[in-house]
Order: sequence, then structure tokens, then C-alpha cells
Amino acid sequence: MSKNVIIAGNGPSLKNINYKRLPKEYDVFRCNQFYFEEKYYLGKNIKAAFFNPGIFLEQYYTLSEIKKTYKIENIFCSSYKVPYIDNYRILDIFNDYFCDVVLAHNFINKLKSFKQLINYNEIFFNKRITSSVYMCAVAIALGYKNIYLCGVDFYEGDEKYAFNPITNSIKSFFPNIDKDFSPGNFHSKEYDLEILSFLAKEYKVNIFSLCDNSVLKEYFPLANENESNFTLVSKENSQDLILPEKTPAINKYKSILNSYVKDNNDNIKFNEILENSRKILDLNKEEIKDNKEQINKLQIKQEELKNEILKIKNENITLQNTIKNQEQTILNKDKIIKSQEDKLKLILKEKEDLELYIKDNEKFITIGKLVEKNPYSYIFKYKKYINNGGGMSKKRRINERNKNTKYNHKRRKSTLSRA
Repeated sequence: MSKNVIIAGNGPSLKNINYKRLPKEYDVFRCNQFYFEEKYYLGKNIKAAFFNPGIFLEQYYTLSEIKKTYKIENIFCSSYKVPYIDNYRILDIFNDYFCDVVLAHNFINKLKSFKQLINYNEIFFNKRITSSVYMCAVAIALGYKNIYLCGVDFYEGDEKYAFNPITNSIKSFFPNIDKDFSPGNFHSKEYDLEILSFLAKEYKVNIFSLCDNSVLKEYFPLANENESNFTLVSKENSQDLILPEKTPAINKYKSILNSYVKDNNDNIKFNEILENSRKILDLNKEEIKDNKEQINKLQIKQEELKNEILKIKNENITLQNTIKNQEQTILNKDKIIKSQEDKLKLILKEKEDLELYIKDNEKFITIGKLVEKNPYSYIFKYKKYINNGGGMSKKRRINERNKNTKYNHKRRKSTLSRA
């Protein structure tokens, strides 16, 4: 057995395999409606083909036509042996119907840590791996060491498959199927990547990507290029799912399956309600978180506004104090100006009085200046001037002399009377 295996999903990157990256020797694992492909993207030789339990009867019947073009060595049913997923009554009679088919959960059970992990996530978180990851786990249990992935695109983008997934038979088998054949809400890119990384680390295997433009290359390295002689061949006719005619054995099988499907549908509905409730709860949590963030922002803004208002108040108080000080300064200046004006008035009054005094004593000042220049010559003139009445008229001198005579007479008389 080769150590290399190519695990092919049915995503759009299946059409974009870089065939130079194919290893020299390898086995091929395919799954589900791989035969819808327009070309033999990985050739006609298939080591193992995997089909889901719910549609296995129809897939097994279609194999009679598929085997005319594909060489399929092993057929696996992708069972889990978990009550929530599989119908135990179907598993009990499975090999009575399909004796050449392997129930793949027997290999899954060999990987105990992997089995425990996927069961835990299935039970408590409603998470389930896709067919590609399931095939990787079976490949590891079979002993493959190098896993090459293609067509694994996690249902991203508008184009989810490498071919048209909805044929007439698919519409008949799944009457309520949506237009793009969307996967269940229990599948996710994040969970598939988590499990792939776990498988690589836990069981020490190498995982490579064969598609240069696949999203997978962002998480796992591209395989090395080799000299490959692979030839891509187109298919002459497309193959649809073949629905068998009803027989007693098929009716019995269907009745057992449908009893499980009904119960499972109720569980699915309950699970959808639970999932929707979780989503609503998550949305409410996010909304509460956003509201808390908004409240915190508003509180911070409010605190900033309070600080700004306080700052403005302090500035206003400072401004008022400044205005008050300026007013006091102006008032003091007014007082100083008034005081200076009063002083100026006094000075002007003194000046006026001085001017009047000078005017009244102008003659004496003139004489004083003359005497100052010629002190001796002017003494006699002054005496004469005084004797002549200081420049007074004769009549005025006589009146002044008479006043003085009367005054002196009264004074002598007063003196004598006191004596």
C-alpha cells in the first residue's frame, strides 16, 4: 500500500488541481456524488469511495453504472456509530444488505482521541466534520502518512461545487432542497480546520494542498512539484443518481430508515431552534456588550464634559477676578488722577496768587533789582522816594500823613490813660 493518498472533496478547486504537484505514487479517495464531475479530475482508479448512510441505498444501486467507467476498489459507508447521527437498526442489518461495504466507523474507532473529540463536539456543540475530513481520518487509520487535499473549499464563495449538484434525481430524492445545495449548519470551516490540524499533530501525518488558488493553501503547504504524466480526460456522458424501483426488501429498509429520519428530523428541528436561540442569545450578548461600550464611552464623554465645564468655570472665576482687579486698578488710577487734579488746582491757585502778588509788588521788585545792581546810589533815592510817599500823589501823601498823625495821637492818649 502506498503511503500517499489524495483526498478529493467536491469543491470548485477540484477543477484547478496543479497536476505537477501530484506525488509519483498515490491512492485516491472520493466521496458522495463525485461522479457528477464533467472530467475525470483524478482519473478513473479509485481506492475507496465513501457514501453517507441516509442515501447509501441509492448510491449503492448507482454503482452498477458508475463501475462501468470508474474502477472502485473499496466502498465505505460514512457511519459514526453515534445514536444521534446513525440509525442503529440500519447498522445492525447493513451488511445483510451490503455485504461488500465497509462501515467506516470501525476504522474511526481505532483513533480513540479523534473519536472522543468529534463525539464531544457533536454532543455538546452540534459540530460535525465534512466528508473530506472524515476520509482523512479513515486514511490515517489505514496507515497513510502523506495526505494531499483538493476540492476542499469549505463551501466558500458563490460556487460551492465543481459541478452542478442538483440533478433531477437529487430533486426527486430531496424535494425540499435549496437551490445551491447548502451544507448543514453543523458544518463550518473553522471546525474542519481545527480537526485537520489535530489529526496532523496527534497522528504525525503530513497534509498538503494540490491547488495553487485554493483557500486551503493558507493553512497547509502546497505539495512539491514533480514530473507527473497525469492526463486529464473529459467524460462522454454525465452520470446522475439512479433511484431503484421499490421492492419488499427496499420497502423494509426504507421503513426502518424513515422511522429514524422522522425522529432525527424532530431532533434536527429542535436543534435548529436551539441553534437559533443560541444565535439570538449571542446577538443579545453582542448588543449588551455594544451597549456597555456605548455607555462607557458616554460616561467617559460625560466626565470629559464635566472636566471641561469645571475648567471653564475656573477660567471664568479667574477672568472675573482679573476684571475685578482691573476695575480696582482703574478706580485707584481715578483716585490718583483726581488727587493730581486737586494738586494741579492748588498749584494753579498758588501760581495765580503769586502772579497777583508779583503784580502788586512789581515796583518793589523793580526797585529791589535796581538796588541789587547799585546798592549805594539807590539808598538815597529810596529815602527820597519814601519821603515823597513812594510815588504817591501829593493829595494822597497828605491824607496818609493825617491818618498817621491821628493814629499816633490816639495811641499816645491811650497810653497816658493807662498810665
